[in-house]
Amino acid sequence: MRTMYLEKGWYNQVSEEKKVKTPRMPKLWEALLTMAFLVAMLALGIVKYGVDPHVPMFIGTLGAAMMALYLGYKWEAIEKAMMDGIYKALQSVCILIIVGILIGVWINAGVVPTMIYYGLKVLKPAIFFIAAVLVHDPAGSGVTVHGVQVVVLHAKRCSEVDAGVVHVAAFRSVSAASGEAYCNF
Repeated sequence: MRTMYLEKGWYNQVSEEKKVKTPRMPKLWEALLTMAFLVAMLALGIVKYGVDPHVPMFIGTLGAAMMALYLGYKWEAIEKAMMDGIYKALQSVCILIIVGILIGVWINAGVVPTMIYYGLKVLKPAIFFIAAVLVHDPAGSGVTVHGVQVVVLHAKRCSEVDAGVVHVAAFRSVSAASGEAYCNF
């Protein structure tokens, strides 16, 4: 019986079929396990070891890749899915970088202190936050909101802005962190 099994090639067919695993969607517990692993790695890395989130996130990604391999996906498909995700997010990352550069240039050029100076002449500091929220573009991005928050934070720290703010800002870097140089707290 065993020789007939080997002669007809059934052994090779069965062994080949066992090696090929069809990819499937994860069950709920597998998805939750992967998510819990990522959260645990982030918590352990950031809270216990005090590292930047990049390394724990990479370890969590490796855990997700191992789960995908377990589910039957080939490494080429996993790699392609990762690259597609990066490609889809690349435009948003470019926008974040450009807005960050723009805010930095505005702060260094003195545009932000100038807007604060003249804005506080028009608006009272008590309603500045509400006015900033109402004036900004409602369809704007979260980065724009963050830029407004930086300006609002800076304005709240400098409730009494004098004419020297604009002149000081023209000659030195101005940010919410270095605001102590010309703001009385």
